[in-house]
Amino acid sequence: MKHNTITAIVGRFIRTMGNMQTCIANYRERIMKFIVLTTVVLMIGTSMTFALPEYMVEYNQTCALCHHNPTGGGMRTLYGSQFFSYSDLPMKPKSFEEIQSILPKAGDALQYGFDLRSLYVFGHGYDDDENMQTQGNEYVLMQGDVYFAYALNDATSAVIDVSLNGIEEAFANFSAWNGKLRLRSGKFKTSYGWGWVDHTTYVRRFLDYGSLQGPGSRTYDSGFEGGFYNDRWDATLGVVNGLRGTNGNAYYTRLARRFGNNTFSATLGLSGRSDDLGGGGFSPMHYGAFYGADIGPFTWLGETNLAEEIEGTNAFITTQQLRYMIKRGLFLHGWYEFYDPDLDKQSGFAYRYRLGLDIIPRGYIGITPIYEWNHEELDDTGSNEFGQLLLQLHLWL
Repeated sequence: MKHNTITAIVGRFIRTMGNMQTCIANYRERIMKFIVLTTVVLMIGTSMTFALPEYMVEYNQTCALCHHNPTGGGMRTLYGSQFFSYSDLPMKPKSFEEIQSILPKAGDALQYGFDLRSLYVFGHGYDDDENMQTQGNEYVLMQGDVYFAYALNDATSAVIDVSLNGIEEAFANFSAWNGKLRLRSGKFKTSYGWGWVDHTTYVRRFLDYGSLQGPGSRTYDSGFEGGFYNDRWDATLGVVNGLRGTNGNAYYTRLARRFGNNTFSATLGLSGRSDDLGGGGFSPMHYGAFYGADIGPFTWLGETNLAEEIEGTNAFITTQQLRYMIKRGLFLHGWYEFYDPDLDKQSGFAYRYRLGLDIIPRGYIGITPIYEWNHEELDDTGSNEFGQLLLQLHLWL
């Protein structure tokens, strides 16, 4: 009942604000939404969302330091799994001696790990009389992945990711020049933009790297990828099979440059992808920029893309996140996302606000409450507005 009352008050207020038509009123609407959502989350209590790009910007390091995937996500390296997860992330870090006793390996060559994410969703919308209606109340197992990496020698390894959907990744890793040059072959998570962990973020969902149900058709693919990764530069080129049911391949590139010092750090990157459908006709493509900065307790991340999925139609998608470190292992974060399916026409739009807390009380454990408000006008059926209270638990190794 407490959740029903809180979300009803918040939802009614936001819907009322949404009826304002002037530009000034729209700005006021956004400000008030942010204030109300902040209040709701603080009333609910503490919790978490674990996301990767924030740490790349905050620590001014390449994702290859902590992941076998050089642009982040998936199985962690021993440094990421053993030291970073226990010494840098949690409220109560373990000592070096304690960390030494945590070794996710079987023998000298085989490393293992996992990701387990579960989610409870409490959704609500409105009927024609402005009465709140409960919708989408459910428990969801978001992720269940088990990882294995076998090192043949210092420069060659094999990585396998087995998930609830079967084998997500199975690739060979080859490296040279102390890991700065990397080549992988097989099935893997393709590199694009920030590669947000949340598959519902607009820059994943509307580019088909994610969806409301899970990974999108562009998330994992088979082919070759090579790149250069050091403390300042990430440069990646890849060719994969591309969209299912087509005869052509997909080609993508990602370039990132890190700047900064001990007090300020920033990252600026560009990425693009073209899917050859075969037959010499139209090839869908998308491209854009990803960027971020960290100063003091604040970390900002953004990604903006243009997409031509249908010939002559240019879509615009952006995801923005601002995170504030309250104290070690406890973060407040807010999101704004916007999508326009066709910049040249009045074809509708969608936007989403989110506010939540990240808590990492100890290594390998994260809990997250998030409240989000969605507004969609993407077809001729009119607008759709609904809110959701999300509570996530994440365990990893």
